[in-house]
This record gives sequence, C-alpha cells and structure tokens, in this order.
Amino acid sequence: MNGKQDTILEMSYQDRNLGNEGTQSKEILIEPGGTRDDRDSGGSQRDDGETTDINTDNETEFTDDIDADNTDTDNIEPEMVSDLSSPQDTPPAPVPQPSPPRSSTSSILRCCGLFDRPTWPSLIAFWILGLCNNFGYVVMLSAAHDIIKEHSQADDTPKNERDCNTMSTGAILLADVVPSLCIKMFVAFLPLCIKVRVVAIVILSIMGYVIVAASTIRPLIFVGVACTSLASGLGEASFVAYMSFFRDKGVIGFWSSGTGAAGLAGAMGYAAPTSLGISPPAVLYSMTAVPIIMAFIFTFVLQHPDGPIEREVTQEERPQFLLKEKFSYLPKLFKYMVPIGLVYLFEYLINQGLFELLYYKDTFLTHDEQYRWYQVLYQLGVVISRSSIGLVTINNLSLLAILQGLNLILLFTETIYFFMPHMLLVMLIIVWEGLLGGASYVNTLYKMNIEVVEDKREFAMGVVTLSDSIGITMAGILSIPLHNFICELPKY
Repeated sequence: MNGKQDTILEMSYQDRNLGNEGTQSKEILIEPGGTRDDRDSGGSQRDDGETTDINTDNETEFTDDIDADNTDTDNIEPEMVSDLSSPQDTPPAPVPQPSPPRSSTSSILRCCGLFDRPTWPSLIAFWILGLCNNFGYVVMLSAAHDIIKEHSQADDTPKNERDCNTMSTGAILLADVVPSLCIKMFVAFLPLCIKVRVVAIVILSIMGYVIVAASTIRPLIFVGVACTSLASGLGEASFVAYMSFFRDKGVIGFWSSGTGAAGLAGAMGYAAPTSLGISPPAVLYSMTAVPIIMAFIFTFVLQHPDGPIEREVTQEERPQFLLKEKFSYLPKLFKYMVPIGLVYLFEYLINQGLFELLYYKDTFLTHDEQYRWYQVLYQLGVVISRSSIGLVTINNLSLLAILQGLNLILLFTETIYFFMPHMLLVMLIIVWEGLLGGASYVNTLYKMNIEVVEDKREFAMGVVTLSDSIGITMAGILSIPLHNFICELPKY
C-alpha cells in the first residue's frame, strides 16, 4: 500500500442481545501502527449519531498478532485487503424491513389491557370454550324449578300462600355443584393431560343432557345433573390451568367473558324456547350440540403452545413442584380463595334459596317465568362484569364479598316482608348481584396471574376454582333449610 491510507472494513453481524431485526454495519478503521477505531461495536450509541469506541477481545488478539510479526499497515498487500473485504466473506447487510403498523382496533384493545399481542384465534377459542364449558351448568340451574315441579308427586303440591315447592331448587344446585367440587379437590394435584381431559368433558356433557331429558324419575335426573357438573368442574380446572402456558394473558379475559356469556346464553337458551311452548326435554336434547362445538374449537381453532401439549403440561422443562410443596403453598392462596368463596356463597344462597320465593302475583309473568327470567338477569350482570377486566380492575377482593353479603340480607328481608314497591327494583338488584359475582371471578384470576410466581401459577389458578365450588356447595346445603323456613312463614 503506498502512503498512509485508512482502510475501512465493514463487517455485518446480528445484534441478538438488543433484539434488533436485520443486521448492523460495523466499521473498523485500520490506521498506521496497527491500531483500529471501532465505529460501531454493538455497545452504547449516542443520540447525536456518534459512537463509543470499544476494543473487543477479538480486536486485541488481531492487534497482538500484527505486533508479533512486526507488521505495519503499510506492508499489507493490496491482495490481502481485497480478500478481507471480499463479498464472499462479508455479504452486504440486508436492509431492515419496517414493522407492520398496528391496526386501530389492536391499539384500542391494547390500551384496554385485553391482551399483549393480537393472537385472535386463541382469544376467540378460549371465549367459545368458556361458553361451552359453563353452558350446561347454567341450563341445569335455570331448569331447576321446572325439573322439581314436573317430577313432583301429588302430595308435593304447594299447600301455603307463598306457592313454594316442597323441595327447594337448592337440591338441584347440590347435584350441580357437589360433583364439580369433588373433582376439583384432586384434579389440580394431577398432571394436566389436556387432550384426555377434553375427551372426558365432551362425553360427560352429552350424557348429562341426554339423561336429564330422558329421565322419568327423580334419582335419574340427579345422575344427569351430576354428569353435567363433573364436566363443568373438570373443564374449568383444566382450562384455567392450561391458560398459564400461554404468553398472551388476554386469554384470561376472554375465557372469563365466555363463561359469563354462557350464563346469559344458557339462561336465555332455556327460558326463551320453553316460553314459546317447546318442551324442556326437547330443549335439552338440542343442547347436545354444545359439547361437540367445544371439541371442534379445541382441536381446530385453538393455537396450542409450541411443542407437544403433553410435554408442556407435564412440566418437564419447569422446576418440579412436588405434592408436599403444593399443600404447604395453599395457605398463601387464601387471600384469593376466601373472598371469592364468600361471594359465591352469598350469591347462590340468593339464586337457589330466594329466587323461587320472590314471587309477585300482580305481573304478566307466571311464577315459573319469573324464576327463569331472574336467572337471565343475574347472568346478564355476570357476563358484563366478566368481560370488563380490560376496562375496570378491582384490587380489593374483600369489598366484593361485603357488598354481596348486603345483597343477601336485602333480598332475604324482601322475601319475608315484600316491602319493595315493584318487581323491577328486585330485578335491578339481581343484575347488581351478577355484576359483583362476575367481577370477583375475573379479578381474582387476573390478580393471581400477575402476582403468583410462574412455576406455581398453573397449580394456583387450578386450585382457586375449588374455592368458588366450596362456596356454592355450602350455599346449596344452607338454601334447603332457608327455603323451608321462609315457606312456613305467613306472607305479610
């Protein structure tokens, strides 16, 4: 090389640590004496375009080799420089492509906190799975009054001015929740074999609809309701735990919204056709399509986490969380479990202990229709609040339990004295009751997904569903004597 001349070598490299797309250009200035100036070494970069000089280990080795051979840049042959800058060794860096602009819908939903990134198939899939999972459970509760009345014996007819059935709808509630409680008590401690569980959920759901629709005796009815309860409980514990494997935490909001929609769709899906004169068995037979839809959505729509599901759910790549550790970890979850358990205790005491007794004669609705539409209004409140996590977040879970307890006291007093001027006021309170119940569910899951450490999150979110089942079971037990006590009172 003739004279003192700077030679610039351009080297492209992938900046993986900063997550930049494409490649960056690295300029190395070789000056006389064997020194180099690193114009861009991947380190810090000033806003005004200047770069910080950083000597890497490779650069030091290169300089040492030149000094050891008493080599100066003046003695570098042109062929060597040509080889070093050859296109074969340093291909030109591709121009980084700009990221596609976000849609306005995506930006709005991100601002609302519904999800971290727009993974629509999984979000929609979890919404439908939530709807299908809770649909049968709600239908059985909506049909409880009709089921009890249709299979009542001659001596079961009401003999008091309150028009009470001798058997409370709390009996149907117990059949609809005790099996769910039992399966939730141990399923959270078992490996999450999600495909096997979904098959069991679908089969149990179909059996529940068919048995209840075809039954002619009370014991068989309770068997069918129990099948539906098992399917719902297994589904909730399984899908809630499975959500912990998804990076997009928006699935929690969509699942909760779907379960709320199941309440409204189930109550409306039963109340509307029966009000039009379709028999309850025919309505139940038609609902066997719901679990089939669940199987289709899980298989063909839901985008499962990367890798085999069985490998994901057996936690081969996660720290081991042993059975003994799970039991010792339970007390830390009580701050989530106790409030939601109380909310469900109070609201199901209202639904199955008091709804049947809130009968107003001077209206266009019959006693049976009033009960059905109370269930619809309650579920309307649930679906609104379970879909609101992106807009409203409630941190004080205990406040929800206190407010629901006040609702119980207010409506219990109404069933005895009927002091409210109109049935519409009671209907508004029932919507408010549903709002509190749905808010408790979705905010509890949301807080747990944020606050519980990742290696314990699957277990925690699966076991917290046990607390609402405990509250509902206690409500079913207490609603029977509560119903009988009020029925024996004179109507004021």
